[in-house]
Amino acid sequence: MAMAFVATLFAASPALGDDRPLIWEPTMPNENALGARVGTRLPTPWHSTAGVTLSVEDKGAKLGFKPMTMWGTVEMPSQSGRGRERKTRLQLSARGVEGTRTAIVSRSVKATLPSLDAEIDQSLAVDHDPRGPHQLRLRGTQSVRLTSPKTRTSVVASTSRSDTSPWKTAITVEQPVRKALKFSARVDGENWSSKKTRVGASYSFKW
Repeated sequence: MAMAFVATLFAASPALGDDRPLIWEPTMPNENALGARVGTRLPTPWHSTAGVTLSVEDKGAKLGFKPMTMWGTVEMPSQSGRGRERKTRLQLSARGVEGTRTAIVSRSVKATLPSLDAEIDQSLAVDHDPRGPHQLRLRGTQSVRLTSPKTRTSVVASTSRSDTSPWKTAITVEQPVRKALKFSARVDGENWSSKKTRVGASYSFKW
């Protein structure tokens, strides 16, 4: 009953996510939880936002409120020219009073080649957990996507690593069939020389 009441409030709330400067994005982490990402766009020369993420979980007769997460983003002005576009973004978040603090710097470069569209994404994250065994952690990811404009076939090579795990690499092939249907095949491996790899295939359909 309590969860149904909160769900009614979410459904009755106006869709203000597209109205500046307010940000309102209802979320549903799982079937027993509801949340909302609430914030505002800041009046700065760069595209900057700040806000909080709230969520509640149905625990039968009462609701359980999860720790609030504060967040902020800053997007640098994109640089375009000669078929290339570069974007840089900074993300900050803090979960609760004593939760994990995270800072992520990401950069993307898009280039239009004669027969391919290329996109390179790089990100570096720093996590600080005051109560964890490893208070400071580093994570890095990088991916390269090559797409054929004619067939819309994409090949994605990605790699990631943290200070507590070895390099992880993956190669993915994606093929859209229609606007709502896409097939993909993926090969994952931590150490290609040891031949310890995983192969999988999937499809996605949007109604």
